[in-house]
Amino acid sequence: MYVVSFVSLFFVIGVGAWGERVFTRNEFIIKRKKIHQTI
Repeated sequence: MYVVSFVSLFFVIGVGAWGERVFTRNEFIIKRKKIHQTI
């Protein structure tokens, strides 16, 4: 029981960190594209 809860918690944290990293990367790419368009 404890193992399952630990694995699920670890999975949620890992997915959250990965999703946040991908989201910030996409934001960075979008900002760069906007800057290139203005130049």
